[in-house]
Amino acid sequence: MARARERLASFTAALFAGIAARYGGDPDHIDITAASMPDGEDRDWPRRFLVVYDRLPGGTGYLHRLATSDGFREVLLKAREVIEDCDCLRKGLDGCHRCLLRRVPPADYDKVSRNEVRQMLDELLGADGERWFTSPVATTQHIPMHQQAESDLEVLFIDTLREWAALPESRASGDAYITPAGTHALDLRLTSADGTTLSWRVSQQRVLDGTRPDVLFERVDAPGPRVALYLDGYEFHAGHEHNRVGDDADKRTRLRAEGLRVFQLTYGDVSDWRRRVRDTGSSGTGPADPVWEPYGAKAQEKARAYYAAARGGLPGELAETVWTNPAVQLVEYLRRPDAEL
Repeated sequence: MARARERLASFTAALFAGIAARYGGDPDHIDITAASMPDGEDRDWPRRFLVVYDRLPGGTGYLHRLATSDGFREVLLKAREVIEDCDCLRKGLDGCHRCLLRRVPPADYDKVSRNEVRQMLDELLGADGERWFTSPVATTQHIPMHQQAESDLEVLFIDTLREWAALPESRASGDAYITPAGTHALDLRLTSADGTTLSWRVSQQRVLDGTRPDVLFERVDAPGPRVALYLDGYEFHAGHEHNRVGDDADKRTRLRAEGLRVFQLTYGDVSDWRRRVRDTGSSGTGPADPVWEPYGAKAQEKARAYYAAARGGLPGELAETVWTNPAVQLVEYLRRPDAEL
């Protein structure tokens, strides 16, 4: 789901490197192509995969060995050896023609990353290859995608936040980097209407009092409350088999009691925001097409009257920060982290 082009290009390069190292020489008759199919349950979750094939009529026998569980594991282990032993690692490069770029088209050079490859191989193999485990399936439709999509929500959110910050109308900037732990992080700066700039460190998977928010925001320019963000998919938080609503509420209540601000976004929230940022070049502020309408017309009218009379606010502010995508509400709070507001 997240960084699909980079992951496909990086894993393709790793497979070429592993096959060459495992079987010797440069098997240029072996080729790899990307393919995809829509998921039967959700159109937003396409199934992307790589097809390894032999261009020679009748084949040469490579793929028979590669197609076994042990044979494929050996290729992946060899790929990891290649990227760890290459001199470019000591030079601080993210790959070179001696390891990952040997069979990569020039147009994909900027998509191939040693860090991306290492992260994927570690997830598949574990530190010493002990995590490797395979199960037979009749078709790819039987491979569950919900857990993968939920884990990718973090990267989708960080990438969308960076792209949103790059839009001129957002009055923001974001510098992305990879942490030593291999997670994606961001230094975010937001400018308010009065010209004040706030700086936040955006990091992933930080443990806080028995809970692990998906994203944590911390002020780096001044003291201030931390903001914990949870990115929850229905399947593993409120579905029939994995209903964790009560436990989630308990953990987040403890964080609020300690002074943290807690936000929650769903896959629909992030994907809708991403679509607006990427496809329309819009920062996402103002009334738009949220995933769900929080209030009807009469309730909005009453809320405007209350906000203007009792709180002294401008009614239009509700449309900009409340009746919109919750991701926009989050970034507007980060721009003006006023508890009363």
